[in-house]
Amino acid sequence: YRSSNAAAGTTTFASINNRLGITQFYFGAVASSGDVVIGGTQDNGTLSWQSPSTSWTRILGGDGGACASDPGNSSTKYVTVQYGDVYKFAPTLQAANAGLPSHDSSNFAFIAPLVLDPLNSSRLWIGGSHLWRTVNSGGIWVDMVPSPNPLWNKPKEAVVRGDTVYFAGSTMLVRSTNATSSSPTWSYYFLGVNPNPLPCLLGGITLH
Repeated sequence: YRSSNAAAGTTTFASINNRLGITQFYFGAVASSGDVVIGGTQDNGTLSWQSPSTSWTRILGGDGGACASDPGNSSTKYVTVQYGDVYKFAPTLQAANAGLPSHDSSNFAFIAPLVLDPLNSSRLWIGGSHLWRTVNSGGIWVDMVPSPNPLWNKPKEAVVRGDTVYFAGSTMLVRSTNATSSSPTWSYYFLGVNPNPLPCLLGGITLH
């Protein structure tokens, strides 16, 4: 933006973007139909694009975070804002955070990982100081790690597929291979040497 009257009592600005796109996306999700995309962005909320449009629509404010799209119903989408605050479009907007703790830095990373299980679209996970699971499409979340490792740090990346769940922060990775059970067991892996984990920047996790 440019102003030619910055010293005036009322300053005005004119856009000089000329279609410059500089939005930073944290996460994105694509509907199973392939023609709807949603994405959480820094400072610009959650944006949605639908073919054949050439523009994006803001569907939620704040700092947009992780999001997911129901593969069986393209009108059902899950989005987050900062510190793990979860919302659901089905198709209208509704809060979907019952059972989760307060949305602040003591419980969640600024951009918390939210993941939909590709084997069951009613089952989602979100990670923070604990790991929470919903099996009814965000109706209620249940703490699946009531006593986490004392050195566990709030995760920023996750991947889920049925019984296999991984969450990772800057010093530790946690895994379950029976994650669909009522009381999953968890294994912790330090990114470094216990008890002095090596902080690192983990860019993502992939299951093969």
